[in-house]
Amino acid sequence: MRPVARELLVVDSGSTDRTLEIARSLADRVIEQPWLGFGPQKQFAVEQASADWVLSLDADEALSPELTREIEALDLARDGYELPRRSWYLGRWITHGTWGPDPVLRLETIDLTKQWIEHARTVGCPRVMLNQGTLAPDVLETAIATLKTIGDYGKSRNVFVTLENRGHTLPAQTAGWEVIVRVIKAAGIHANPDTGNFPDEETRAAGLRAMYPLSSGSSHAHYAPERYSEANAIKISKEVGYKGLYSIEAVRSNGPDPYTAVQTIIDELLKDI
Repeated sequence: MRPVARELLVVDSGSTDRTLEIARSLADRVIEQPWLGFGPQKQFAVEQASADWVLSLDADEALSPELTREIEALDLARDGYELPRRSWYLGRWITHGTWGPDPVLRLETIDLTKQWIEHARTVGCPRVMLNQGTLAPDVLETAIATLKTIGDYGKSRNVFVTLENRGHTLPAQTAGWEVIVRVIKAAGIHANPDTGNFPDEETRAAGLRAMYPLSSGSSHAHYAPERYSEANAIKISKEVGYKGLYSIEAVRSNGPDPYTAVQTIIDELLKDI
């Protein structure tokens, strides 16, 4: 890791072999921390880092020369990067099934998100919405711990941190609304229900009923009558007592002229409300 990191930080949770001795001979800092659980332990390590960007590796992981060169060439213009993880088992690389390739979000920055929260506070925007990634099982606890840290910072600046349900086709790697709700509750943040991002009407009804009570007062509204009934979605929001705003999202199917497209959605919303 040395070529891509200005600081090597090791967090150890009670090793009884030569791990600490070896770590101290190679790392810039070694911190002993009793085991907090997978997500909280990783988040503890991130919070000890001195840089804005953190590359997190488990004890049994290493960077290949090719990946090292790719990281060195990054301009760090995004919120985070997925690394294509490969698994070595019984003397060979596993390149099929769910073992490979296995992308996980490792390179991330909490400070960049804090900057967006500060921007929101400066311009008087009451909330920011984050891209939660896949929320795959192997990173779920880490994601919850990270979102809790970001959410707590948002509360200190009077800015709501929100997540929305993403993708109406729900590919296998995308978390459904049940996982989104679990994460929102565990991290102490808020929902931004998106009326269009569900695969079918039954899922939409259940998801919206669960998410609207967790909203900070924002919801994405669309108009796609070929896919679902916006009127039914708005009806559900009213039934659960939603009093917030509807943020319009127009797409190409709403027409080539954005002004006409937005007005079409406004007209439908006013009719449904």
